[in-house]
Amino acid sequence: YANGMGDRLLRYFKTFLRLVILAVTWPLLFLMLIPLYLTTFLPATHGGNTYRRLARLWCWLFIKSLLLDFRLKIESESGIPDRYILIANHPSVLEDFAIPAYFDITPLAKEGVRKWFFLGRISEYAGTVYVRRAHHESRKQALQDLIDAALSGKNLVIFPEGGCKGKDIHHPFRTGAFEIAIETGLPILPVYLYYRDESTYEWTHEHIFAKVLQIAMSRDRHIEYIVKDPVEPSKFTDKAE
Repeated sequence: YANGMGDRLLRYFKTFLRLVILAVTWPLLFLMLIPLYLTTFLPATHGGNTYRRLARLWCWLFIKSLLLDFRLKIESESGIPDRYILIANHPSVLEDFAIPAYFDITPLAKEGVRKWFFLGRISEYAGTVYVRRAHHESRKQALQDLIDAALSGKNLVIFPEGGCKGKDIHHPFRTGAFEIAIETGLPILPVYLYYRDESTYEWTHEHIFAKVLQIAMSRDRHIEYIVKDPVEPSKFTDKAE
């Protein structure tokens, strides 16, 4: 009984400490968003490399503020190539911040991300490509925008499941990432996102703020982003293969 009481007290103390840290860091992170947000009203299609770096820094600080046991594991024997199209499973909201924090990429996102409070305008100004998945012309335009971004020297991230599909990998994959690889010659960089406490991190119907707070308070905080060997498009004849 004494050991059980001690474990409960320790959990309560850890929860209290996390809340204190969040109460201090999140207002500071919000203040950091203000100049990034105001910059989006300047006349430009996007903010350029400096703006992208600042937006990525904010994402990195945000991930750190959650005090997660986050591990980037590079299992690729050749490491991470200079140019690539990153593909990954998409079980949680967390990777919308963690992948830009740890990889210099141009994301593809659903149209609804534009409406995220503060973050929508910032992500658009940082160069995010948006798509309405149910709209053929929007998908066609997004594909061309991604090809143009890749040809201009940018790395990409695409979730071939076609959105946030939960803890189980969703099949079949959409082929856009593989079509861009064929068109541009960029290798596919597969990254497997592993959340040990899958049910807590899985994003279904919750509001984004409620989900992030749930993640911040989670007991099992072990996360691994596992980088696999690049896949060269020259070894395949078409996107379906």
